[in-house]
Amino acid sequence: MRYSEIFSAASLIAEEKRLLFARRVDENVLHLAFESGDWLFDLSPSQTLIAPVKPLWHKKSYSAPFDLALNRRLNAAELLNASVEEGDKIVRLEFMKADRYKEIRTALILELLPVKSNALIVDEGGVLLESLRRIRKNGVPYVLPPKPPYAPVAKPIENLRAVLIGRYNDLRRRELAEKKEFALRKARQKVARLEGTLEALESPDRLEKRADLARREGELLLANANTISPFVREAVVDDFDGRCRVIALESLPTAAREAERKFLLSKRLRAKAAGLKTQRESLRDRVLFYARLISAINGAKDSGELSAVLPQKPLKEKDIPHGEPIERFAIGGFSVLLGRSEKGNALLLKRAKAGDLWFHIKGMPGAHVIVQTRREKLPAGIITEAARLCARFSVSSGGAFEVDYTARRNVRIVKGAEVTYTDYKTVRIGLD
Repeated sequence: MRYSEIFSAASLIAEEKRLLFARRVDENVLHLAFESGDWLFDLSPSQTLIAPVKPLWHKKSYSAPFDLALNRRLNAAELLNASVEEGDKIVRLEFMKADRYKEIRTALILELLPVKSNALIVDEGGVLLESLRRIRKNGVPYVLPPKPPYAPVAKPIENLRAVLIGRYNDLRRRELAEKKEFALRKARQKVARLEGTLEALESPDRLEKRADLARREGELLLANANTISPFVREAVVDDFDGRCRVIALESLPTAAREAERKFLLSKRLRAKAAGLKTQRESLRDRVLFYARLISAINGAKDSGELSAVLPQKPLKEKDIPHGEPIERFAIGGFSVLLGRSEKGNALLLKRAKAGDLWFHIKGMPGAHVIVQTRREKLPAGIITEAARLCARFSVSSGGAFEVDYTARRNVRIVKGAEVTYTDYKTVRIGLD
């Protein structure tokens, strides 16, 4: 970001008065909400940015020492001054907050420097309290970083707000395109691997036929036990239709032992066929899930929507044991669980707490979604995004859909993932 833009942006911020709250909305992004407007400060090492916009998405709640100090010292504070360090890309915002009969003064220093960007909280005595990147020692006087070897000059910028918002939107579009490309590549690779595994699986129907043949041969061996010599490699017998059959044997002492081996082989083949059917169904469910994930990635309009549809690793292994058909997502700091199949839906229903919110697309089969509320009231935006997630992974086409939601305590399991529910609300969702 150019020095002139930073200088002019600080002049606009200086017109603000009361700060409602300050918080971190992404790893390197701060949101300052004033009574008369919102400001974002992107301190990413690769691209710093100031913009008079409200964040599209609050990724999660941060509770590091820096965030706690930010909330404690700046929420509901008065902005006293906004200035830029002469000749350098460093913004200083000075606040005053009345607390228990005394005034607390705090400076939020934003170092918008290439590669070494940082945000620091400094008390009225100039002592560093906390920093976004822990590269400075707390409890010592704050010292400005070395100035650049040149002296930049602040030049006036026409339509500054439009310029800053345009730059912000351009950056977000580029970031979204890059994140989409990366996510799509990973999802397509996953689909290719799953489809390859599916193609390599042995046919369950072939195994069933081999199982039937082994059982039939066992029955023929028992029926002709008196005519079959011990320890032979094959037996020639008439089957139940009167046709001559040659049966390969294992040179066992009796025909009864040979028949027992055939029955055991039939049982094993049938069990393997059943296992392959289950495995095939699971693989097909996963292929369908990733096909819908690809559609959801393509349909994401901003980084917030994209983040909401990308599966996350379980916080703890015990939450979602390996191999279970359940996916975890993160929306606005809340954990969201989605059933990838009927089995996954049934597991979600069984494990959800009474106060968790349950979502399901209206009038058709689809994924069950559980939002773990932690006994908190969910903001309307979180409910909308959870409903959108439910719809995206329940259908394979665009259109308008209705998603019902209610507390888990209002959902009664009929059988497996089949349920009835009461006291629900409905959200209308449009998918491209």
